[in-house]
Amino acid sequence: MLLRLRNVPRVLVLLVLIQTMSSAAHAASCTTQSQMTAPQRDDLTSSARTLLTEMQTGNIQAMQANTIPAVAADFSGIAASVQNLKPLLQNASFTVNNIYILDASTESVGAPRTDFFCGQPVVTLNFSDLPAGTYALAIGHATGVPQPQQISLILAKLPQDKWMLAGLFSKSMVLVGHDGIWYWSSARKYAEQNMNWDAWFYYRAASYLLNPLDMLSSLNLERFNMKPTG
Repeated sequence: MLLRLRNVPRVLVLLVLIQTMSSAAHAASCTTQSQMTAPQRDDLTSSARTLLTEMQTGNIQAMQANTIPAVAADFSGIAASVQNLKPLLQNASFTVNNIYILDASTESVGAPRTDFFCGQPVVTLNFSDLPAGTYALAIGHATGVPQPQQISLILAKLPQDKWMLAGLFSKSMVLVGHDGIWYWSSARKYAEQNMNWDAWFYYRAASYLLNPLDMLSSLNLERFNMKPTG
């Protein structure tokens, strides 16, 4: 028999909601760069820079050695990405712009989805089938080259307190010679002229270029998802 909400005392409903929200809040947590201690920031940034340097030089063997065993066992996909990126990164200057520590150490086994809510304004990160553990996201930019790239590194902390590569995502920062800010500015101009289809296209291009990876969302990026009218 289905339980009808109207037959449940309001106090009981409130208690259930509080318990559910509390469990979700403690299941996974995010530490932003500003919330980290100096040693945490330095350790994570140094690990990210090491991996970015290995990518730049095409040192696949070293990268594989700095990768968690589950991913290193089938490294062909990452190796192919590194080989494709190497010509684009050779003369690039690297910066690590955003880092997050993602604590899923108390996540239940077999959880289909894990969400992390980071900072203010909130940046949301969602993962599917994430094993319990402590992870990090480091977003790097490779600039000063004709095709600048943004490279997102998913890192996992091993019992020895060492950050190791668990995933790699890359995306160009330009499209047809223009960056995401240019597309965003152009979209605003089209919107002011009620050229809504043009604005929609340019907002979508801006969203693609400015969002480093699909599992990340934020209120700022949601502004680019306007729907065309007319």
